[in-house]
Formats: sequence, structure tokens, C-alpha cells
Amino acid sequence: MRRPQRAVVGDFELRAQVVVTSGGIGADHDLVRQSWPARMGTPPTSMVTGVPAHVDGRMLAITEKAGGRIVDPDRMRHYTEGLRNYVPIWPGHGIRILPGPSSMWFDATGRRFDTPDIPGYDTLHTLRTTLSGSEQDPDLTNKNIWQLLTRIWQTPEPIEKFKNKGEDFVVATTLTDLVAGMRSTTRTPRTSRSWASATP
Repeated sequence: MRRPQRAVVGDFELRAQVVVTSGGIGADHDLVRQSWPARMGTPPTSMVTGVPAHVDGRMLAITEKAGGRIVDPDRMRHYTEGLRNYVPIWPGHGIRILPGPSSMWFDATGRRFDTPDIPGYDTLHTLRTTLSGSEQDPDLTNKNIWQLLTRIWQTPEPIEKFKNKGEDFVVATTLTDLVAGMRSTTRTPRTSRSWASATP
């Protein structure tokens, strides 16, 4: 068997393009604000976090320091229909509302959202102007068809818990009380966008 050649016979140079994919930046709100696209206006002063704390974009600075080029840092995907989780798994844990087909959405002045500002329709446009998370959807994640069918005649237990304990939930039996409750959740009810999801 021939032995491999060990003698140095010359020099060579190899160049390659490296792509670093290191996750998002959603857990670092300062970095989110720093990367906020100018076309979307001023970033929110208060945010919830839909990802664990380690999704902080730390590798972006490390990659840039090593000579890498950050491409489109303002191309972020955020959701406007986030709520604070009353049983957080990570700091500032937020969950997202998945809008049902019969829900009605209103701003703080009572105007109904129209397309494309309906949550779940055009997130970026909504930024300008039902619950997610596997722990909140046991009937779906457990693949329990019977439990899923019970949604027809009763509110799922996780939703009931949020109605009772969630600080962002407003429950009322009259429209007047609902509007009053919605206004109490924001510091500037006449100018901030609030919402209500009402289902028959």
C-alpha cells in the first residue's frame, strides 16, 4: 500500500463564503428597538417576549466583529397581538392571540380593524398602525380529538384561566363595561391601539 505524501510541495489559498444562522433577537428588546425599521415608526415602549431568554441575537455582534456582514438587520417579524402570560416560562413571556374566524377587533376609539390590520393577516402593516404555545393548547398538542371537539360547547380550560388571571384580558357582559375595561388597560386610551376579541 502506498504511503500518503507528507512533503510540502507548495502553497494554496482557499476562499469560501460562510453563512451564520444563529437564531433571532426577540429576547433582547434593546436590540429589537435598535434594529427597528424606520418605515415602521417608533418602536413600542413596552413589549412581551415570545422566545426564551437565550434568543438574544448575541451571535450578530460576534459575527460582525469577526468580519462578517449583517444582512437586512431590520427584517424582523413581530406580532401585535401578544399578551403577558400569567404563568411565564421565561422573563417577560408573552403569548400570541390566534384570531378565530368570528372575532371582532377594535382600536381604542372603538373603530373596527379592517384588512389588512386584522391580526394574523398582515403583521407588518398592523405594527404600523388565539393563544399560541404548546402548553396552552393541550387538546391540539395531545392530539385528543374528543377534547378538541369540546370547544364547540365550552371554553377550553387554558382560556378560562387567562380570563380569570391574565392581566391583559378584559371580560364583560355589556359593551359599555367592555370598553371601560379596555380603556383601563392603557395609559393613553384615546391614542393607543387597543383590541377586543368578541366571539358569539
